[in-house]
Amino acid sequence: MATCLRNLNRLSVVQCIDFTIVIIGSVVQIGDAFSLSADAKVLAYQKNVADFVQSDIEKIYASFYSHVPAMPDLTDNIQVTFNNPEPVISVNSISGLAISNSGVLMVGSINSVSNIVRNKHFRDFSQEEKPDTSILDYI
Repeated sequence: MATCLRNLNRLSVVQCIDFTIVIIGSVVQIGDAFSLSADAKVLAYQKNVADFVQSDIEKIYASFYSHVPAMPDLTDNIQVTFNNPEPVISVNSISGLAISNSGVLMVGSINSVSNIVRNKHFRDFSQEEKPDTSILDYI
């Protein structure tokens, strides 16, 4: 991986952060970081018990264990110049409903970020039966 060497020395100031949900491998970072890695595997599977077949689950889980190829090494010689006349990153307010599935909220400088997420959500149930409510209903 190519490395961009730079000064990670600014101050980050956030007056207010308001999120309802921050889950499933997500990161909230205030301030500088050299590197960040967020990874999540999520599965919500619901099916009528009468129709349940073991091979269904095996098919679903197969993609969760497949190999994720590595990032290629970048060999390009890139020169970057940063001019940050203000030593402070200042934010008044950040708000939202959710940060999920390897999401990143960052106020600051970072050298490298790596995110991987695998998400499946299947539901199959009879009309007479109602599934249990889960947190996924609110995301």
